[in-house]
Amino acid sequence: MDDLGLGARVGNFLVVIGVLVILIFVASDISNQPVFPLFCSGAALLGLGAFLRIRNAQPGESKPSGRFGLLRGGKKESKEAKGEKK
Repeated sequence: MDDLGLGARVGNFLVVIGVLVILIFVASDISNQPVFPLFCSGAALLGLGAFLRIRNAQPGESKPSGRFGLLRGGKKESKEAKGEKK
């Protein structure tokens, strides 16, 4: 698991719960008995969870993966060639 702080973990939990509550609202709407407080509480949980997740996000090291290096014109070197250049 990532090294997330407590606030980010709580944010993730609230986002998941918010999505589940909104899905329950959609199911109630399909059955022609919509329960609008479910939608409101789900949206509030989703918003609060996203806020906590973004506010407590820890900046990580972003290393380019080199996945699209050939498209950008970069040349890939083999591991053997890298070892010989040292």
